[in-house]
Amino acid sequence: MEQYYPGDDKWIAFSALYRTMPEPAVFTELKSIFPDEALAYVIGGIFGDVALAWIEREIPALDNLRPMDCLGNTGLEKRLKTMLMRMDI
Repeated sequence: MEQYYPGDDKWIAFSALYRTMPEPAVFTELKSIFPDEALAYVIGGIFGDVALAWIEREIPALDNLRPMDCLGNTGLEKRLKTMLMRMDI
């Protein structure tokens, strides 16, 4: 899925939408886990209080990787970002 990553400009614009939302209770913990603060905003915005549990689950759209497994790997982070942009609710 990382080959479908629409680019950093699209990610920045997308994640900026979540910076305007109220922070969920788990946001501080998400920021300590994700070096890319934008990921913390988006994951917290989409999943709210269940975000910490979600990042530990194997996700079929990520080829059964956990969102946590994508950290530190540019290609996998792009895969995670693409998936999040596609599932925006």
